Amino acid sequence: YRGIPCRLSNFTKFQSPSYGNCYTFNNDATAQLQTSQPGSSFGFSLDVFLDPDQEVGLLSAGAGLRVSLHQPNVKPFPEEDGFSIAPGSATSVGVRQVQLDRLGKPYSDCTNMT
Repeated sequence: YRGIPCRLSNFTKFQSPSYGNCYTFNNDATAQLQTSQPGSSFGFSLDVFLDPDQEVGLLSAGAGLRVSLHQPNVKPFPEEDGFSIAPGSATSVGVRQVQLDRLGKPYSDCTNMT
């Protein structure tokens, strides 16, 4: 992350019924890793070794990775959200966060449901 190697403590492990072992990066809302500059040199870059002996076999339709982007401390649902990356490939993804604030009265009939 930002040119600094990540530690195991930067990842949280959980089990998915469809994908087996899953890992969330940057899940600690109290120690958020953030960037405001674009490009892989300023954000998150990940090299992954896919061990065929760790394949989930009958649980998954194929080998590779499933990537699901979500807010910290929010349970990910890789079965519903995200995209797949095939093994033996290089993939680059650009992401931009957009915050939408809905205004209540007198501007609209929207309400804050948090």
